[in-house]
Amino acid sequence: MAETGGFLALRTCLLSPLPEHEAAAEMLSGAADAILAGDLNLARDLVRRADMPELFEFARRLMGPEDTEVHRRRPVSKPAAVVIKASSRMPTSTEIKALYVRDGWRCRFCGCQVVSNRARSVMRACIPGAIPWTESEGYHGAFFALTASVDHVLPHSAGGGNELQNLVTACWSCQFGRGAYTIEELGLTDPRSRPPVIDGWDGLSRVIGRASAATPLQAAVVEAPTLFASPEEVASAGPEQAATHRAFSSSEAAWLSRLDGNQSTPSRRLIDFLDSCVDIDVSWTLNKVLLARMKVDGNTIEFMAVEPNGDVHIPWSIGGSKELFRGFADKLAEGISGAVAHETPKLWNVAKADKKFLNVLKLLDNSAAVRTALETLNVAMKDSFETSQAAQASIIHE
Repeated sequence: MAETGGFLALRTCLLSPLPEHEAAAEMLSGAADAILAGDLNLARDLVRRADMPELFEFARRLMGPEDTEVHRRRPVSKPAAVVIKASSRMPTSTEIKALYVRDGWRCRFCGCQVVSNRARSVMRACIPGAIPWTESEGYHGAFFALTASVDHVLPHSAGGGNELQNLVTACWSCQFGRGAYTIEELGLTDPRSRPPVIDGWDGLSRVIGRASAATPLQAAVVEAPTLFASPEEVASAGPEQAATHRAFSSSEAAWLSRLDGNQSTPSRRLIDFLDSCVDIDVSWTLNKVLLARMKVDGNTIEFMAVEPNGDVHIPWSIGGSKELFRGFADKLAEGISGAVAHETPKLWNVAKADKKFLNVLKLLDNSAAVRTALETLNVAMKDSFETSQAAQASIIHE
């Protein structure tokens, strides 16, 4: 590199963390402990205090249009040969967990404490309304800046693979701020040249197994969202229980009763299963059909709808996401006996070989296969978002 000092001197990260990064991480850690202790009011207060606008603006500065004071991009020589990209875009979920543990749940670039995406989803479910995470609501400052991600030291677009030695933990700010550029183009030192900091920080992942860690009384509180409760039962519960019970309207209760009347009481199993997938961005609503969807960074796929007679539509609505849905459809067909993935001009659907609907009990009896297929869909949607972000960054930086 021609210039080794001054403005273009080598650096460890694009922008050094603020004091608010550490302060917010401490508040989120306290909120996780409060959830485990059953003190949802304290958890809510700490999470809201951690929603610092300074952190959101910090992250947006790195992740937005190129800022010459931050990105300091410089030209570097590149090989003339055509780059052969690695076949797999992302490591498996098991490999990702091992990576985060190896790196102490810290960004290997800026060193900030990062937090588990799955823990964020669990905490959102435990303290509804405290963690904004939609385009309409906005995004929680601390979670937006500190969410953990996997970064390829040699970018995938440059041929970098998923070998553990090419992967590091990064915060969203550093990963999306870097985009598809190499560390040489941005003047960053190799993060692998610095040993990871291992100090007991767990990325808040302890809340993911909150039910087993809590006392029996506390476990009853935190598991309450999966219980069927009438509005009267919620009103008679204590304040903490009332905050977390799932109250069903009379029309919802009637719908669930119809489902149970046509099947072998699948309603509780179905709701429990969908609620258990909150960590992979699954949510559901109930009107004329029970509609299950996955929303990742503004892109929504309604992957399933259940009718009260037990028939299951797979999918319900996927817009222009046919190719994203294909992997899910294939995995589901592989994992459920008698299921077949059928292609139409606009989508892939999953049904019986004769194209009749699958039954909800068939899916529930094969819930592990459904979960695996949903994880495949989640990775595909996140990969699509990352690719889109990288493409936008490339256009901006040109």
